[in-house]
Amino acid sequence: FSGQFCWRCLGPSEGHVFGNCVAPSLERIAAKPVSSCLDLWDASQISLALAKSELEAFEPTDLKEEQDIKVIRQGLMLIVQCRQFLKWICVYDYLHTDCDMAKREYLRFLKEHAATLVQSFSETIKKEAERAKTLGCERVKL
Repeated sequence: FSGQFCWRCLGPSEGHVFGNCVAPSLERIAAKPVSSCLDLWDASQISLALAKSELEAFEPTDLKEEQDIKVIRQGLMLIVQCRQFLKWICVYDYLHTDCDMAKREYLRFLKEHAATLVQSFSETIKKEAERAKTLGCERVKL
């Protein structure tokens, strides 16, 4: 992570060609653009609710190894905590005044980067849960 970002979309500079935005962030792929602090709060609330439902829907009976259950449950709990943190960043963003625009833009860049990392971690947890389930099934068959 270089800390450099595009001033147009506030995305990492690595995904841009000659100043053109080619890699939109995950939050901006949504049906309507997220612009105001209230919209960001609502979008974060939806992400948090989804993370909580994934944690509640986790079935440890599908996994045979106690270590797999522990790691996946802790990962899902960490995702919920990260989503809560990302939600409350919206309040901090709202409190910045117009004279702190540089701080606000940098904060939004960091939030988008963190949201991308949390999304990636969430996908990794899901893949590992599926892998653990298939390995558990193969162990039973043997």
